[in-house]
Amino acid sequence: MQYFNQTLGTLTNYMKQINSFKHQLENRMPAIVSLFLCSVIAFSFTPQDFITAIGLAVVAYVLKPSLKKYMLNKYALTKYMLFALFWLVVITATSQVAFMALNGLIVLSTIPLMFLIATEVKNFEQVWRYLRIFFMLLAGVFSIWALYQVGHQIGKGHAEGPYNDRNAFASLMNVLWFLTAWHYFRLAKKLDHEPLLKWVANQTAIIFLLFFVSLALFTTSSRGAMLVWFLLSPIMLYVSYRYTHSKQKIFAALIIIAIAYFTSGYLFESNVSNRTLELTKDASTIARLQLWISTFYMAIDHPVFGVGWDNFQFFYPQYRYVQENSTAGLYAHNDYLQLAAEGGVIALGLIAGLLVFVLLRAKSVLVALIKTSAPTIVLLSTQKQLTQAQAYEALALLLGITAVMLHAGVNFIFYYSGVNMILALYLGRVATLTEHSSLMQLPKLAQIRPSIKSLLWKFAGVIVFTPFIIHAFLQLSFTGSQPALKLLKAAGVKLNGFNLAGLTVNIYPHNYYAQKSLMQSYNALLNRPGKAGTSMDKQLLVAAIKDFDKFRSYNANSATIGTQEVRLIMRHLRLDDAQHSLRKKAYQILSENLKSNIYHSESYVLLARLQRMDGLNAQAEATIDYAGNHTLTILDLILVNMQYYVQHKNLSKADLLEIEKMELDMLSMRDKAEKGRITEDMRPRFKKGQDLLKKLYKRPDV
Repeated sequence: MQYFNQTLGTLTNYMKQINSFKHQLENRMPAIVSLFLCSVIAFSFTPQDFITAIGLAVVAYVLKPSLKKYMLNKYALTKYMLFALFWLVVITATSQVAFMALNGLIVLSTIPLMFLIATEVKNFEQVWRYLRIFFMLLAGVFSIWALYQVGHQIGKGHAEGPYNDRNAFASLMNVLWFLTAWHYFRLAKKLDHEPLLKWVANQTAIIFLLFFVSLALFTTSSRGAMLVWFLLSPIMLYVSYRYTHSKQKIFAALIIIAIAYFTSGYLFESNVSNRTLELTKDASTIARLQLWISTFYMAIDHPVFGVGWDNFQFFYPQYRYVQENSTAGLYAHNDYLQLAAEGGVIALGLIAGLLVFVLLRAKSVLVALIKTSAPTIVLLSTQKQLTQAQAYEALALLLGITAVMLHAGVNFIFYYSGVNMILALYLGRVATLTEHSSLMQLPKLAQIRPSIKSLLWKFAGVIVFTPFIIHAFLQLSFTGSQPALKLLKAAGVKLNGFNLAGLTVNIYPHNYYAQKSLMQSYNALLNRPGKAGTSMDKQLLVAAIKDFDKFRSYNANSATIGTQEVRLIMRHLRLDDAQHSLRKKAYQILSENLKSNIYHSESYVLLARLQRMDGLNAQAEATIDYAGNHTLTILDLILVNMQYYVQHKNLSKADLLEIEKMELDMLSMRDKAEKGRITEDMRPRFKKGQDLLKKLYKRPDV
């Protein structure tokens, strides 16, 4: 009996400790949730989208209690966000280039997911306090980073921060500037219980932060970002004056902003005054207008499901203006048009509807703040009672959101998950400040037993998350140092890259990384030394061409993949007895390439080379002359000029191999540059290509 009592006492103590731990965990839950949210936002500024996807999945765990109860907190945008998630999945399933659509889904889904998380988190008021501090730290770090880039002429010498585009970074600075300005004016008055030293330290810190954020914003010299800032900042300053009743604070803010502007111009020699405002004569503006017209026609041709998320770059060459030869063609530089082209008219309605909602809510809060100076105000649109401080905060956040959404009309902003997450959290905070929440009943499916429901939920989770997990695993298996493949080998799994790629393609034929690895393996097997010309090689070449054709079809008949197939065919023409079928296949692929993309310089080079091999020297020369007038980049021009030299000189086999090696290096650099992955070794590699061209053949136009 005594032993039983001791055991019972021990168990009771354990239960008390567990309950105490649970209580402490609940008290610290806002800090824990904030830490997770901050981590996900920080990782979203890395180039690896699958890390963002994993982070979102972990943070989305906070939705589990609500889903178990079949209840969600209902705000004006809740149903909108749920439908947006549904449509994102629908378009992903119908996209032609699946792996790009999956990347697009990860980025675009951050807005609805983060909004739902923000409105479902318990004690979001406390979570938001931590997030505000994090956003201020983020603003400071990114501002200094961008100024260092400009000061030391790193990369392109522009203020870009974590991005490779100054316009996207300017949009990020815009959304953080309004929050920083709100902090600056909020701290205008010293609280009675606040120590003087602490107040002075806070004032000094926020003054420096406002200066650096303003300086980084101006240094981007982004005309779109500056235009929306000039439109919205006077509203912010006017409402701030009505809130603080301090002319000195407004005057000090104007001085800080003016110093930042002149510093960007005179010290960093980089602000909007250095760029032309004569838009009718500006090449960039003309190119964007042509881009928008092409994108409009793309959207007209695909009105329901669009071409698929992030698939714009594969279809744009078919709609490209002949005169538009100054952009990479990856984005439409107008998110509203691009989302219409990629997700159909419903996607356009969703994003345009969100803009209208934000503008109407901002107007409602602004009118309420202007009409009364009472301590509390009532929003007519929602009948929610707010304090002046809450209304002022809501307006500052709405102005930041509006700045991003207006800027998205002339740039690609919604394709950066970091900006999207901040935008969604702002929207969540605005919803909790300006609206009464109610409960929204989800379908309970009462006729289904709880055990079956549990299985259905788990099955749904597997369906949703499995593609992301497989995508991440295969990316880690076939790219970089292939850590996932090494892990499998360490675990005793007997698989090489070729076998894993073949297995993956049989199960998931649309997976880009497996397809690419399989094509590389075919090249390696067919180019192995000392084994050329066997019957097995002929069978292998036939299989390679068949798989290359599938690879192209799964990637919207990509011209880049087409030229890889043509290079493979041209290296192994000896394996075809008559050589007619392989040559005919190569001509067919190159013809398809140039029909879909008249600026694909590699296709011109290979076509001219193939024509020269067939003795069609006049046609080969005409092809290269035509290609010289259809180049987009200096790298394309180098490729075309190398082929021009090849056609006019008798070269040794060593020279031809050196030229082909340099061609492939130029193409590798161009692909990386187009995707924004600029590396420090590119400049000497680029110069090496120029030097080789000058050494081989000097032309006045090189």
